[in-house]
Amino acid sequence: ESESLFEDLRRQGCDADIVTYTTLIDGLCKAGECSKAFKFFDEMIEVGCRPNIYTFNALLYGLCVANDLSGANDLLHRMRAAGHLLNVFTYGSMMRGLTKAGNVDEAQKLLHKMVDSDCAPNVYIYNVLIDGLSKAGRVEDATNLLAKMNEQGCRPNSASYNALIHGFCQMGQMDKALQFLDRMRKESLGPDVFTFNTLISGYCQAKQINDAVSVFEQMNMEGHIPDIVTYNTLIDGLCKLQRVDEAYKLLGNMVSMGYGPDIYTYTTMMHGFLKQKK
Repeated sequence: ESESLFEDLRRQGCDADIVTYTTLIDGLCKAGECSKAFKFFDEMIEVGCRPNIYTFNALLYGLCVANDLSGANDLLHRMRAAGHLLNVFTYGSMMRGLTKAGNVDEAQKLLHKMVDSDCAPNVYIYNVLIDGLSKAGRVEDATNLLAKMNEQGCRPNSASYNALIHGFCQMGQMDKALQFLDRMRKESLGPDVFTFNTLISGYCQAKQINDAVSVFEQMNMEGHIPDIVTYNTLIDGLCKLQRVDEAYKLLGNMVSMGYGPDIYTYTTMMHGFLKQKK
């Protein structure tokens, strides 16, 4: 639709300006149409419309989401060659792309370059790295980065703590996860549904199903409404330990809350019943 509007604009004899081109490029990149976006990028240069930092950042975001880190690096060189200073959004897109690809060390190097260039990291930048380190199992490095973040006067938010809690749960370090839950509460940052789901999943993976059920009950007591992820995770944990009757009862509770079972729910319950018969 945006392309059609753009063509209509040109048919009416209106010249596209930097805002028009950048808006179109941004929309195409967010829609996953990077190749089309680059065609308009090349066109705007041909007609003498010089791309600005926002144009480059839109393209960079699209490339990083598409996991085209080689293309993103090439674009960074073009940005610098055009005299543009990289900003927080530029660094954030690159770091997100690098951590998503598992290149956490490269993302950390980029953080150092960012600081050296007097571009102050914000909470989003730190969270990208904390999340990347946590998912890579490097929870101690993630914890140290959280401390550094505080030292630099950048206050963590709920996403910072959720990333760390997820990392500790993934590593089976539930006591550590609970410590950060306490810190999260003390700083009035949650927990939220995602936090509870993470803890329930962690306990289920550790086969500590009674603790998972306790978290579920605590979640309800505190007024947090469980979602389908909550129910599916707990149903799966119960079925794996052959507590199928409890899982079936929870399924009934799930339906009464207005959540229709999905294919995962049905598959989990069927496996549970078959395992119980054996």
